Amino acid sequence: MSCLLKSKSESSNLSGLQVAPSGPVVSHLLFADYNPLLCKANSIGANEVNLVLNCYCQASGLHVNFAKSSIYFSKWAPENVGTEINNILHVPNETLNEKYLGMPSDVGNSKNDAFKYLEDRLGVRYNAG
Repeated sequence: MSCLLKSKSESSNLSGLQVAPSGPVVSHLLFADYNPLLCKANSIGANEVNLVLNCYCQASGLHVNFAKSSIYFSKWAPENVGTEINNILHVPNETLNEKYLGMPSDVGNSKNDAFKYLEDRLGVRYNAG
């Protein structure tokens, strides 16, 4: 799966996400039971993801359990694009867990609030002055 995604992201319209200008482009992460695929919210990327998943399923004999799958769109993605992508990928759940592996999934602009729980858990008092 990783090789398919990497080759597609290098040679087609399936592009990953880049967090910083000097950072690497990330199209997927692979964990034991959680495999997020990262791409731009457009129908071209969704069709490419669909092709990769179909190819992988045919080659491996495995199947994607769409009932356990979910999709998440950034707050900047237009609603009509989300509907179009859901129709292509047939993923019924649109959600993002608040935390994954103990870290916040969506930090946003308020990094102090997002990571305050670390300070609270460690019992550390931060003195900004």
